[in-house]
Amino acid sequence: GKRKKGGAAGSSVEGQDARDRILSVALREFAAKGFAGATTSGIARAAGVTQPLIHYYFSSKDALWTAAVDFFGRRLGWSDAGLAEELRDLDSLSQLKVLARRLVHLACRHPELARLVHQEGTHGGPRFAYMVDRLLRPMLGVLEAAASRAQRDGRSEEHTSELQSPCNLVCRLLLEKK
Repeated sequence: GKRKKGGAAGSSVEGQDARDRILSVALREFAAKGFAGATTSGIARAAGVTQPLIHYYFSSKDALWTAAVDFFGRRLGWSDAGLAEELRDLDSLSQLKVLARRLVHLACRHPELARLVHQEGTHGGPRFAYMVDRLLRPMLGVLEAAASRAQRDGRSEEHTSELQSPCNLVCRLLLEKK
């Protein structure tokens, strides 16, 4: 019969777990070592899989990098319906406060995001542009829309310093060298 996706991993559930583990490890490796410094053999070792399994799922190191960024973007949830639902019943200033807190929590829970931004931002190029489009632009779009609503409602000026501090902290965390 036909082999299930996942190859040596066995069932499709085990295969999905292996694929997710590869993506999580790949993101950490790319963030820590940069694209040039990370290797698929090192990622395979750290993920507890064989290198051929990485090549089974991802046609190249570039494809692995892209999939890892997309995987991370989905886990962040800045463009999902859950975030819209969470903000739906809040006034514009409360939405902005929730988003500022969420951004601070994101930076604390995922220091690899700051490292990845730094690694790719140092070199620029298509991978950095992709990361900006897939990770940073969705977050900034949500924040900008909330800030615009708060400004339109006349609520943003009274709390600018309260919101500016967490946002500045996150920006520093995302851009500082590690």
